[in-house]
Amino acid sequence: MPIPLILIAALTLGTTPEDTIQKFVAAFNSGDLAAAAVQVLDAKPDSEFVKLISKQLKDAKPGTQPKATVTFKKVDINGSDATIEISTAIDPNGPPKPLAEMIRLRKVGDDWKIIAPKYDPTDPRNANEFVNMVATMLASGDEAMAGARKAAVRTSRMSNFKQIATALMIHSTDHDDKILITTANAQKALGPILKNDQIWLDPETKKPMNLSFNPLLFNKRLTDLQAPAETVLISWGPKDALIFDESGRTVIGYADGHVKLMTKEQAKSLRWKP
Repeated sequence: MPIPLILIAALTLGTTPEDTIQKFVAAFNSGDLAAAAVQVLDAKPDSEFVKLISKQLKDAKPGTQPKATVTFKKVDINGSDATIEISTAIDPNGPPKPLAEMIRLRKVGDDWKIIAPKYDPTDPRNANEFVNMVATMLASGDEAMAGARKAAVRTSRMSNFKQIATALMIHSTDHDDKILITTANAQKALGPILKNDQIWLDPETKKPMNLSFNPLLFNKRLTDLQAPAETVLISWGPKDALIFDESGRTVIGYADGHVKLMTKEQAKSLRWKP
């Protein structure tokens, strides 16, 4: 029996750009972000981000997950590239008017894949995007999560420095306002004040932080310092061997108790003398 021409065409052409967007939206509406990620170029369906958000959608209260409905306005195909103008309505609690956006796709083999734009999906200026926003999150979610983890590590490290600096100031108040803490005796002397050994561990490596207490301040009174807000009290590594993270920043604790991130260039002008 001869194969109908329409079937031959379907087998030859594979999916259409519209098919890809419909599959993407249907997968999102069902909470299957792994299936949605399959429709996005360079997205990983088994990524940590996809698993995390899929779980959150699964745990959401019934009826609270947004549902999208797409209307195609214009399709422009040029070889292996396509641009589609769509209008997207989102319920419940979506924008009052459908969102208009331009979706770019590329043909890979027999299938079309959505090209995720290179922008920050959390930027409120991109709130009028839906398909593009979700596609970008699926394509770069792990990268964003890694960046968030690194930021959390820096924040935790700075918190440790802050607590240690505060403990040192308390210790000084109990000792005639003198700074009697050194790199060698710090953990033992400040331990009774901090009451938390984890503070001395780096939040990223879980190993002891290479803290260095400014030796030029030893036996000096805090009240005698000319510029405590500018004078280094604690550094990440000694003065001649400061430690910088992969973002190129180190942590400095000052003699007034505040803590700051510093670049290598900024660290060159640090004040060490009382």
